[in-house]
Order: sequence, then structure tokens, then C-alpha cells
Amino acid sequence: MGYYVKTIDSNIFLHKKDFDAAYKKLCELNNYDELKRGGSFGGNTDQNPEEKYNRSKWFSWMDYNYPETCPDMQSVLTQVGFNCYFDDDGNLTNLVYDENKTGNEDYFLCALAEFMKNGSYISFKGEEDDDYFRYLYINKTMYIERGTMSITWGYPSKYTFGQLSEVDAQMKELFSNSKPSIA
Repeated sequence: MGYYVKTIDSNIFLHKKDFDAAYKKLCELNNYDELKRGGSFGGNTDQNPEEKYNRSKWFSWMDYNYPETCPDMQSVLTQVGFNCYFDDDGNLTNLVYDENKTGNEDYFLCALAEFMKNGSYISFKGEEDDDYFRYLYINKTMYIERGTMSITWGYPSKYTFGQLSEVDAQMKELFSNSKPSIA
């Protein structure tokens, strides 16, 4: 099983000069075993003191030792499940999570908070009809906001069998009154 989400809107900016520091922060996150939602291997044992990373605990969909297998910020975010997009100057301007199973993307997004432009956000839609949420970056802190969907029905337009609908009649009149322009 699992729960699938996808990004529906994003307005982020992370300057390329901060990529190395952001990468270090993403790697530092691997020191917090209590945040890891991935499965456990080998009976959920504690970390072997001779190993740098705990083989028994990992972030969902991530290598337990991702700081060793991912050489940069983009490779970490890609392993989390994001597609990364950059502007012509090389700054990160979009992250897309396209109907992926949820894992620990929230903690990885949080690790980027101190580097994100104030007011940046990433909006998600979950499997349920009313499951909307976004991560918002304000003053180097990430917040989650839950959204609600509301539909307001407008004026009803009548349909009569065998007759042009009111909407089509309005469109026909609109286009018949417009004069073509010659460019």
C-alpha cells in the first residue's frame, strides 16, 4: 500500500550559491534516526558503533547511507522522489513530486528552509478529494498549511432538447458580432 501525492503548484527559489550548504544540511538529516519512516532491516537493531550510518533505519525510499551515494543536493532530492528544475542561472526554481508514494519528503523540504526565498511554497494534492496541503517558507522556517476545496455553483444555464444551449447561443452571437482583423 502507501499513500500517493503529487505537486499541484510550486513557487520556490533556492539560489545556486546555497547548494553546497543545502546539501550538507540534507546529509546532516541522516543523523536523526527518530525521524526516519522507512522500514527496518535486521530486527530494528541500534546502530553499530563501527558504522557511520545506521543500516537498520532509513528515510523512506532512500539509501540508509545516502550521504555517501548522493554527491550533491540534486541527487539527494531526486532520490527522495523530486524532479528538480533550474532557471537559466542555475538556481532551483521548482520541485515536482509526480504521484509518488509519500515518504519523508517533508523532512527533506524542511532541511532546505533556511536557504529558501521567503514566501516560497510547494502545494500538494493527496489521494483523497479533500486532501490539499502546502509547505510554506517564511523567515527560514517551513510551515505546513492544510487546504480546503470549495465549489460555488453559478447561474444555471438551460438546455432544451433539440435546441442550441444558452451558452452555445451566447458564443455564436459573440463570434458573429466580431469582425476579423487583418494583421
